Amino acid sequence: MKPLYYLLFFIVSCNSNVDINETWSQALAFRENSQLQESITSLKKIIEIGKDESLLVKAQYQLADIYLNDVNNYQFAIEEFSELIRVYPESEFAKKSIFMLGYINSNYIESYDDAIMYYNMFLDKYPADDLVQSVKYELDLLDSSGIIESLNQLRNNK
Repeated sequence: MKPLYYLLFFIVSCNSNVDINETWSQALAFRENSQLQESITSLKKIIEIGKDESLLVKAQYQLADIYLNDVNNYQFAIEEFSELIRVYPESEFAKKSIFMLGYINSNYIESYDDAIMYYNMFLDKYPADDLVQSVKYELDLLDSSGIIESLNQLRNNK
């Protein structure tokens, strides 16, 4: 009886991995065809099932990217990037997510304090990364436009 149970467990496990990979492919195809709600639903299904960590991280990042670039819902994008950083802090996508949080806060919602915080967090955690030049460029833009100086003056006047 035990061998039959193990065989059944193995078959179900393999089948769920196939389903998850199929769901991933569907999510990408839905996005490519501008079926964003279907793509979001598929990605959330992958995250909910939670079997393959590398696929989970990709799904979480893809979800945040859809909210940012396709739906233009910056608050949802921030929530999804933040969730990725919280759950998978050591992943390559966490690094990209920290950068994206700085970028969204600076360029879309004008939350400059948060942008500076995320950019500095990126520099502290990844000082030798390829994106460091982009982070420094973004910080230089904030500095040259007087935003950093204005924020410092506001802090000093409190």
